[in-house]
Amino acid sequence: MIVGYVYCISYILHINSDLNWPIDPNMYSIASNIGECICLLICTVLISIIYYNVRHKRIFIHTNANLIKGIGTVVMFGNLITDFIIIKILPEYARYTSMNHFSIVMGLFIIAIGYVFQEAIKMKEEQDLTI
Repeated sequence: MIVGYVYCISYILHINSDLNWPIDPNMYSIASNIGECICLLICTVLISIIYYNVRHKRIFIHTNANLIKGIGTVVMFGNLITDFIIIKILPEYARYTSMNHFSIVMGLFIIAIGYVFQEAIKMKEEQDLTI
């Protein structure tokens, strides 16, 4: 997966290597795509760790709850990371950056699922102690 993301980023940069840096308007979409690729890479790594834990029968553990909350945090702040990359690489396009409210709502929803999962872990631990 990591190789795929590196290839994707290098492909984006290779296609647009003949563009006038940093004045070309296509550079805004390149910087935006790089930010999105970084966020997707982080989420993919976290999901892979959860998948590894589930395959090894470690489902209700605190690590998985923290990883789910981490995915929600990356989704929630992913747009900020993308905007930060655009502002640093292309300061003249900073006025075009905007916060995506859908990503904030989705991130908060995923974080809430992480907290529900954490409560399920506590209930499982209590049930294991009573039996």
